[in-house]
Amino acid sequence: MLGLLWLFAFNMTAQHPNETMMPNKQDFAVSLSLNNHSWAFPLSSVIRLGPQYPGLTLGTEFNYRVRPKTKFFQTLEIGGFINPASGSGTYFNTDVAFRYTTKRGLLFDIGAGFGMLKSYFINDTYQQQSDGSYQISDDTGISALSQNIFLGVGYDLSVKHDKNLVLFVRYQWIASAAYWSNIMIRPNGLFHFGVRHSLRTNKK
Repeated sequence: MLGLLWLFAFNMTAQHPNETMMPNKQDFAVSLSLNNHSWAFPLSSVIRLGPQYPGLTLGTEFNYRVRPKTKFFQTLEIGGFINPASGSGTYFNTDVAFRYTTKRGLLFDIGAGFGMLKSYFINDTYQQQSDGSYQISDDTGISALSQNIFLGVGYDLSVKHDKNLVLFVRYQWIASAAYWSNIMIRPNGLFHFGVRHSLRTNKK
């Protein structure tokens, strides 16, 4: 999927004779989003009204190629969620992504990548001692590599309203490599509501 995304993005952002280059490569974008977590397989339970398992994500972007309507970039995100039913978690992700923005400011995102997810157990864990008894273990969870995909839609207020702010919603799916001994993949769905602000603009 990452290979296809790279090919698609480079093809869409290839320089055309009548297309101007953007003046600045990096815009130092910072994003903050609230999310709702679910134990779900891809594209299931995307918009769930209840129960609510809240989370928070802070992110930034590194631009590879910027055009007036398209951007090929990489994200860096750190976040977490609280889910007492299936286990809370904290994560760090990096995704290769592509964005298309229309003349009216409507934008679409797609990305995929890797990361690390720390999944916390919902109950205390116990370890057997040499005498056969059990004591509470210091082990609170499992850290594992993860694979990520996301799809997003948003609105760039700078296009029509001269405000350096983007409002967006994003569906993200994170699959960690381990959780319990009998469940080798933990599926996580996150639905984000967020804002993004660029410290420097790429617009002329």
